[in-house]
Amino acid sequence: MEIRKSKKSDVLQIVEIINQAKAYLKENDIPQWQNGYPDACDVLDDIQKGGAYCACENGEVIGYSYISSLAEPNYTVIDGAWFNDDPYIVIHRICVDSSMKGKNVASLFIEKAKEIGREKDIFNIRIDTHEKNASMRKMVEKNGFKKTGIIYVKDGSPRYAYQLIVCK
Repeated sequence: MEIRKSKKSDVLQIVEIINQAKAYLKENDIPQWQNGYPDACDVLDDIQKGGAYCACENGEVIGYSYISSLAEPNYTVIDGAWFNDDPYIVIHRICVDSSMKGKNVASLFIEKAKEIGREKDIFNIRIDTHEKNASMRKMVEKNGFKKTGIIYVKDGSPRYAYQLIVCK
């Protein structure tokens, strides 16, 4: 398995994985990603910004995430407190092909975020998820993230905010 930058030619496979994730969230009564977001335009925007990454195995896309050092506007206000105000890497839109769940694919995106951070001398990673998204919360906590509070996304709905301080 490898993590690489996403290309425009990956978009159809990525959207299929996103749609699987949307179905999973709906089946599990998690009201996240149920309003059309994210879609192909979001993925293309991620690629244009340089933060789109694919997990691949045998040439097939098996996971997707956005990883960036660009500031996240939704993180400026938090009900709680970030551990520090230092620069951070943000991870969004982690999703994994249904056939690959439970194989630590999502954790590879965390490792990629750490690598990107070290290259940029950034030692904080932030991520958020819906309170009902128990599988994502479990994954981030397993990878050392600590809950720091609640942030609110564009539509006003709350998300649990997590931060990881990475050793240099």
